[in-house]
Amino acid sequence: MAEYLEFFFLGLLQGVFEWLPISSQGILVLSLVLLLGFKPSEAADISILLHLGTCLAAMIYFRRDIVKILKRSSDEDERMLFFLLVASSATVISGLPTYLFFRGVGSQGEAFLGLLGGALIITGLAQRRGEPRRGISSKAPSLGTGLLLGLLQGLSALPGLSRSGITISALLLHGFEGEEALRISYLSSIPASLFASLGVILLGGSIPLGPHLLTAAMASLISALITIGSLIRISQRVNFSSFCILMGLVSLISFILKFIIIL
Repeated sequence: MAEYLEFFFLGLLQGVFEWLPISSQGILVLSLVLLLGFKPSEAADISILLHLGTCLAAMIYFRRDIVKILKRSSDEDERMLFFLLVASSATVISGLPTYLFFRGVGSQGEAFLGLLGGALIITGLAQRRGEPRRGISSKAPSLGTGLLLGLLQGLSALPGLSRSGITISALLLHGFEGEEALRISYLSSIPASLFASLGVILLGGSIPLGPHLLTAAMASLISALITIGSLIRISQRVNFSSFCILMGLVSLISFILKFIIIL
């Protein structure tokens, strides 16, 4: 029963943090490793599978946008469809080797903590650079932007690198306004989350599917649906870079302490 409650709580956290430019995966992995005693590779697989809940929430929230894009009723919709296809393909190209690399490093807990801390700090610094500015408001992004966005998105398979943080920052730096950057980033997250979860299952992830993961996914779906609208509005106003940097420092300190203990 305690395990179900733990996974339910983790699902709630995933549903809230997914929409913010901080690494929900990094925070979940850090919690699973330091607080619940999971191996880094196991924690990474769990956090990826929990994205199925928030992926479904995004599909529900952006259902009108998705239907409009699939119908290709305008040139802008058709460009957006091709943009998402390019971004998704690029995500697979960079995401698969990143995931396999982490599974190798993640088997060494001390190295994992240092890597995670550095990734969180990088996300925080990127978020500080991505200050909202006036720019493109509604046009579909170019295919070149889709390629760049997809490659960056794939790197977020490394826990600690925020998918939304690095993609939103990249779009802001490319001249997109805050609201449009959020919309494009979250639409891009839908196929990315589906591919990532499918990849974990097909590659034989270190955690078996079970009712506890289903409980967590349902919790993330519920909390994501409740919070997505308000949290997107909050993320337009608040800079979360300091939080990312703080979490990164916590992880680095844990890494240093473990290294000292080993010596």
